[in-house]
Amino acid sequence: MATRFSTLEILYKKLYTENPTGQIFLEEYLTELCIIIEEVFKTDKQISIFVNAPLKVSGEVAKVLGFITNEVVTNSFKHAFTNRRIGVITIEVKKEGGDRYVLKITDNGKGINEAAKSNGRMTIIRDYADVLNGNFLFLNKDGTEFNLSFPLKN
Repeated sequence: MATRFSTLEILYKKLYTENPTGQIFLEEYLTELCIIIEEVFKTDKQISIFVNAPLKVSGEVAKVLGFITNEVVTNSFKHAFTNRRIGVITIEVKKEGGDRYVLKITDNGKGINEAAKSNGRMTIIRDYADVLNGNFLFLNKDGTEFNLSFPLKN
């Protein structure tokens, strides 16, 4: 819950004190968010997070992508690395084609089980994906891979 509030706090700071144009540089925003998530789940494990999202988006789109990223990355910290001391989480946003973009979040943990695909966090992710008119899926691919495809007019 604390990281959900941090998602809004960072966004507010970016929108109203650092960037009066209303556009958010997504890579900076998601990086700051992940630093807070990492601090909340501080352990003796070595989890590296890499963010590659070199584009500017509206505050509304940033908010939704921030909440989705928060849910997926939080899930990775809680469940992916239970039997490992070292792990990697990668977040990438890139153009898919036309006006479509994809948010891809991967970890090299133990993968996602079928029961987790229908829990409360998935309902939150589904609701936010709907806000963006996007669709998402989780795959087991050397860990967990989350893909959200959504339209974005820049």
